[in-house]
Order: sequence, then structure tokens, then C-alpha cells
Amino acid sequence: MNNSKMAYFAQEDILHLMISDEPEADSREISPNITAELNEAGELIGVEILQASSFIKDTILELVQAQLFEMTGSDGKVGADSASKKLAIRIGEQYRLYRLCYLQKCRQLNHCDFEGDSL
Repeated sequence: MNNSKMAYFAQEDILHLMISDEPEADSREISPNITAELNEAGELIGVEILQASSFIKDTILELVQAQLFEMTGSDGKVGADSASKKLAIRIGEQYRLYRLCYLQKCRQLNHCDFEGDSL
């Protein structure tokens, strides 16, 4: 997987992850808007995500909500203990780092034509 590449096509809102440069022999729809690309041996060589911006937003929100749910106390509130604070900070840092890497990759590929493309 060290040959993997990512391309975002802003106009179409498609994210393409290339794991290998091998030719695509088949593809399988994994879920709505997500297609796995396979080589002749049936091995994964790429992933195509349609409506990528919504997918990324929804995935991040689901991750945060799941983490918050795990931290929720019996009173229904997120605890203010140090572990909860550290986790919230880590999630925020991971999101900022992901967004920074994503935007840098988009700029390298000249695909950033959307508003709000800075942290």
C-alpha cells in the first residue's frame, strides 16, 4: 500500500484512492457512492467515492458522535475528566491534520476550487 495515491475532482465531488497502478478488471459497489476497484486476481487496487465531501463530513461526525457516546456518563452528559478532554483535543487535532493534508494534496493537484479551503 506504499504506492497509494489520492485524487480529488472538485467539480464532480469524487475522491479516488489508488492503491496500485494495475489495470482495473472489475469493480464492486460496496455501498451507495463507494466502489471498490479490483485487479484481475480480485485484489483491491482502488476506491472511488462519489459525493466525497458529504461522505467525509458524515464520517467525521459519526466518529465524533461515537466517541462522545462512549464518554457519556450516566447523567447523559459528556464528562469533563482529563481523559475526555484529551480525547476531544486529539479528535480535533486529527481532523485539522487530515484537513491540512487533504487541502495540500488538492492544491498540488490543482483541484481546490471550493470556498473555505483553509484551516
